[in-house]
Amino acid sequence: MLLDGEIDFLAGLARREDREALIGYPDAPMGNESFNLIAHDTDEALTSDPATLQGRRIGVLDSAMATTLKEFLQSRGVEAEVVLFRDYAPLFEAFDSQEVDVLAAEGDGAYGRSHARLLYAFGESDYYLCVSKAKPELLAQLNASQLELSENEPNYIHSLNNKYYPVSIFSRTLSTPERLFETLEELIREAEDRETRRNGHGLAAMPSRIEKPIPANGWVRMNNSNQ
Repeated sequence: MLLDGEIDFLAGLARREDREALIGYPDAPMGNESFNLIAHDTDEALTSDPATLQGRRIGVLDSAMATTLKEFLQSRGVEAEVVLFRDYAPLFEAFDSQEVDVLAAEGDGAYGRSHARLLYAFGESDYYLCVSKAKPELLAQLNASQLELSENEPNYIHSLNNKYYPVSIFSRTLSTPERLFETLEELIREAEDRETRRNGHGLAAMPSRIEKPIPANGWVRMNNSNQ
């Protein structure tokens, strides 16, 4: 579509040598995105050790990310089945149905999926807002606009992410003890709500303190009031 002149801009392209004869890349990228591996939250066998990917099926978009993933697996001596998808919709469907064990995605990637957990990043890439090589005047305007934007709003990418993608898998990357703690807290709240509806006040015999796991510091005591 870009090369046929149907559209003027194409967003989110990684820079590749084989594209540069046809596609005009601006001086500055739109941004930088990490490539992350995301697992089902019930699959505890997958850990931060790449060796646990051995023999697993990893779904990834057929793009520069797939090349980075294959290089990562090769560098770690891991033999996994890389399943390529042409679009995100069938990739997400395959992950949701557990047709693939792991989802390789840009950034958060999971788009708020509650059954997913972050494993780790396996690479990163700049991405660009591109024009056709046949429109150098448009490329010049794009360079000028990006320069002005970076001067007036240097953190615009962060602001847009917060506005349109407030739910992040990074904020839900919890260890097993932390997930158990969250479940315990939820059960306590539900029990207190039932008791309040029954007799007008909360549970009298609830423990005043519970243990909350903090990965960096072991276990820390915390009041029920979440102070």
